[in-house]
Amino acid sequence: TRQTLSYPKPNFIKSRNYSSLQSDHTVNRNEDISIPGGSFMLGAERKNEFIFDNEKWAHAVKVAPFKIAKFAVSNEQYLEFVEDDGYFLTFLSAGLDHSTVDNPLNPTSGRSLSFNIESSLGVLGSDEDFITSVLEFIGYKEYKNIVFAKRLDIGLIQPFGSTDSLDVPIFKRFFTGGSTTMRGFPFQELGPLDSGSEPVGGNTLLLGNLEGRFPIYKKLGGVLFFDYGNVFPDEFDFDFGEIKYAVGTGLRFDTIIGPLRVDFGYTLNPEPEIDRFQFFLSIGHAF
Repeated sequence: TRQTLSYPKPNFIKSRNYSSLQSDHTVNRNEDISIPGGSFMLGAERKNEFIFDNEKWAHAVKVAPFKIAKFAVSNEQYLEFVEDDGYFLTFLSAGLDHSTVDNPLNPTSGRSLSFNIESSLGVLGSDEDFITSVLEFIGYKEYKNIVFAKRLDIGLIQPFGSTDSLDVPIFKRFFTGGSTTMRGFPFQELGPLDSGSEPVGGNTLLLGNLEGRFPIYKKLGGVLFFDYGNVFPDEFDFDFGEIKYAVGTGLRFDTIIGPLRVDFGYTLNPEPEIDRFQFFLSIGHAF
């Protein structure tokens, strides 16, 4: 469960600027990695929109000077991957976003580019020192009633100072696999595994998707997709020999809240203990 309290403060001099104060309390339980727990965050965010080359861009700066996260590890096999069950973290983050996508629920044209960086700094009181950066590009183009969609995500976590790769809190590491990322693998089960074949996340992410979306009859549509990627344990650890590939097909039925989605994925180079056939049912496009 997640509860968020936000107080926006518009800037009446420049109507495209605003600030906000946010309090965020999260309690979650990830059955895949058996880490129940929660976090509390108090922070402030400022966004600004501007025009560059006749297109709208947005950037945001967010400060979370107070965040406590505590996660209880109930399974002893994870203790080698989690140095502590409680963290005090402070974050300073900034981002840049640009989008010309025509329809957020069912896009047919346009592109989206975002870059976000978040730092956890010991000089600000954090228990661990690391910087997380994520770059994402998404594009859509319609040709002869077929929408071609593509996405590329690159993520890096760089620990520094006395913080090592395994010191990065497990709830801040990258995970992938599932209906919106790599559809040849179950949810969060692609990437580094422990001795019990359970996911533990990593510090480097590479993910790509290609889709062809086409109409079938009235509100019913179909899709063919190709997914690739993986999560790697260390920073800048791009091992292209370990990239996993999946192909698949699916159906889409348009609704007022987005398409009802059914996907069937098939992994071309699966892990030994994971079924190469995957089935997903969800609302909204994968990206």
